[in-house]
Amino acid sequence: TKMSTMRGLNNFITEIRNCSTKEQEQKRVESELAKIREKFSDKNIDGYGVKKYVWKLMYMYMIGYDIEIGHMEVLKLISSTRYSEKSAGYIAAQVLWTENSEFLRLLVQSVKKDLSPVNEVNQCLALSFIANIGGQDFAESLAGDVQKILLSRDSRSFVRKKSALCLLRLFRKSPECIPLEDFPQRLANVLADTDLGVCLSLSSLALGLVSHSPTNYLCIFPAVVSKLNALVMHRDKSPYNYYSTLCPWLQMKLLRMLQYFPPTQDRVLMKRLNDTLTHILEKTVLTPNVNKNNADHGVLFEAINLIIHLSHNESRELQTRAINQLSTFLGIKEPNLRYLGLEHMTRLAVLPGALAQIKPLQDSVQKALDDADISIRKRGLDLLYVMCQKNNAKDIVGILLKYLPSSTLDMREELVLKIAILAEKYATDFNWYI
Repeated sequence: TKMSTMRGLNNFITEIRNCSTKEQEQKRVESELAKIREKFSDKNIDGYGVKKYVWKLMYMYMIGYDIEIGHMEVLKLISSTRYSEKSAGYIAAQVLWTENSEFLRLLVQSVKKDLSPVNEVNQCLALSFIANIGGQDFAESLAGDVQKILLSRDSRSFVRKKSALCLLRLFRKSPECIPLEDFPQRLANVLADTDLGVCLSLSSLALGLVSHSPTNYLCIFPAVVSKLNALVMHRDKSPYNYYSTLCPWLQMKLLRMLQYFPPTQDRVLMKRLNDTLTHILEKTVLTPNVNKNNADHGVLFEAINLIIHLSHNESRELQTRAINQLSTFLGIKEPNLRYLGLEHMTRLAVLPGALAQIKPLQDSVQKALDDADISIRKRGLDLLYVMCQKNNAKDIVGILLKYLPSSTLDMREELVLKIAILAEKYATDFNWYI
């Protein structure tokens, strides 16, 4: 849109901003609404005029005024063959309407026409519009067209990225809009796309589908593992390199997706996954660069979440390595890593065989109770509570009792409750209650 050439729009915005009182502003808006109503009744008004007045209506709406006119003009703009008018219409529809608006039903055919492969620019406008405002009606009428764009080999990457996110929106509004007969396998095929930008959008869609129904998408497990392995081992060549880490956002999404699946019985595939997780644990180190640390440790903690998930399903090979990695975070200065280290170690501690490896870290965990950050103190308390067993109960309860007088009020209730539970569970004689 050539906003700079719309002198009337620019002047109107300037006049509104120069109003010294709310009453003066309201009077100016009412005057402009009357003028726009008169212009819209003129059958000879051209597309440029309609577009200009619709932009004015959007501005009035955004500063808090109810707009009851111009809705049919928005429909006309969307049906226009000119990009500037069509884009203005789509933007106005997204600003002025909600997914429950009755006007959306009148738009279905126009949007469907724009989704056709005739014009990629129109496709992008329609996809962005659906992704922002699409509801149940759009899901039922247009999901098939969006799927065709996503799965078509003729669609260019920038269109496919939009179609994947658009389809995710429609799925959230109506899960039945995606057929389960062949779509899971076709999704697995497109996840192998060499364009990591497309893969990132596809992974958002796949994560939404898998979290809703993991069993229906088991067939994409090998494709997810293969893509993750290629990223972690740097076999994928791509410009999506963030501080020497290849597309960390995609790695995190793939790791999160795998947490919905049980371990595969395919030994070759499972070994590839274990090798990938081992590589992540080994290569992640603290550096002076904060941005690199954030990206690398985001991947690391998602990998540890996956290790915890696999351990719940009787695959515990990586537990020791994960605990060793987390133990290095207990004594560092960065509070976020200390917090996450304690939190993840607490989750690991409840797994069979893990507690024996965590017990030697009791002194380091105890120091968390003296941290200036209350969230870290609470995580330290949680971990000490989970670490408590019959052979160390007296020591841990003694530590907590000693800490009780100096604890803050917002921790004291939880602390007393945990002491009482441990005393009740592990008391050897009645002297414990004195």
